[in-house]
Amino acid sequence: MKRQVLNLRNVLACLVVSAAGPGTALADNNAACPEEEANCPTHAQPVQQPAPAPAPMPAEQPTEEQRVESDLHKYGIAISAGGGVADWFSGGMRDLTGTSGTWDVRLYFGLRSQLGAEVAYVGRASSLDTPFNAAINSTTLYGNGVEVLGRLNVVPDMAVQPFVFLGVGWTRFNTTDTLVLADTGVNDSSDTLAFPLGAGVDWKAPFGLLVDARFAFIPTTNDDFIANGQTVVINNVPVVTGGFLDLDSWNFSANVGYAF
Repeated sequence: MKRQVLNLRNVLACLVVSAAGPGTALADNNAACPEEEANCPTHAQPVQQPAPAPAPMPAEQPTEEQRVESDLHKYGIAISAGGGVADWFSGGMRDLTGTSGTWDVRLYFGLRSQLGAEVAYVGRASSLDTPFNAAINSTTLYGNGVEVLGRLNVVPDMAVQPFVFLGVGWTRFNTTDTLVLADTGVNDSSDTLAFPLGAGVDWKAPFGLLVDARFAFIPTTNDDFIANGQTVVINNVPVVTGGFLDLDSWNFSANVGYAF
């Protein structure tokens, strides 16, 4: 009975303190409710809410330059320049010319896929002795043209990449001197259609460096540049009785470039 009276007194005291205001309730908490604190409404503890999770940082968007570089890398685009040596399969051409020096600039597509392509400017030069006139000799024979190649990359995912290629090209041959076919056996110029084919190997080195070495066999058509035999003039038109020498040739070259 005594404990019940004490509990009732404590509850009444807590209610009086609560009615006086929250500041007073907090200040006189221990004094007003010395016992049975669980029965005092002012001792209810506030529920702590969890701190909100920080908002995720927005993903950094690539710059336009980075997007272009990514596309170039994905498609395996590269450019290179270099040179090499070439010579003719025809013994008659080899007798009249020296070994040719060659040069080229290449643009590659699809170096990182099984099938790729190339577009190239190609050039060559060598000495030339005219077949009919010994007084005109040691002129320079030039060839300039373009070629488009399809290529099969054997192992495109490796740093060392063997490949084979086949394509079509056009080359214009001329000389540094103005020559007359009837007098020298050499036309002033000739446009030939070429079909380069061969094999090579690329090395995709660190920092985008590309090294390319290849051997090509280059058969041609429309060979009408250097006479093979005698030339006669009929109605003021020179006619080569023995036809023209074949301009089929081989070429070994090495290039250095950059793969994006």
